[in-house]
Amino acid sequence: MKTNTIRDLKKPGQPGGDSASDLWHAIEADDVVEQLEARQEGLTPDEATERRARYGANTIAMARPGGPLKLLLRQLNSPLLFVLLGSGGIALLLGKVTDGAVVLGVVALNAIIGFIQELRAQKAITALGEMVPESAVVRRDGQVSHVAAADVVPGDILLLQSGERRRRERHLSPNRERVGAEGPA
Repeated sequence: MKTNTIRDLKKPGQPGGDSASDLWHAIEADDVVEQLEARQEGLTPDEATERRARYGANTIAMARPGGPLKLLLRQLNSPLLFVLLGSGGIALLLGKVTDGAVVLGVVALNAIIGFIQELRAQKAITALGEMVPESAVVRRDGQVSHVAAADVVPGDILLLQSGERRRRERHLSPNRERVGAEGPA
């Protein structure tokens, strides 16, 4: 059974990247430090700058939410709603104006309520995302530093405290330090 190294990590969306046989998380912390050409005392500022230039910022591109029209159309994209729209249309064609109007009115009301709820949810998620702290505590050149989360690079030694929230898991060493892997850390 082959154990993958950090350098063998697949990027999200690549075939085999999410397989149970990808055992990169089982690599010993010292081996991770060695494979990332890092040191327990952390990277030097020059190394961190060079790696930031090579790998880019430690950020995740957020998908832009669709516009209001797309959001409204998503509310109508349901097989049950298609049946209701069809039955409302048939009722109107058969002269059952009241029945057809009630069915179509319920469909319209459902779409409006769903649209409003989803719009509020998008705004809440955006607000929550802005509240998450975007900093990290790293050891660089033997010194503990606070850096922007976007400046964390592969090979950084992250220092964690109990109860801290982080956006993505990294390799955890036995002494509660994390070592950033290649790609967004």
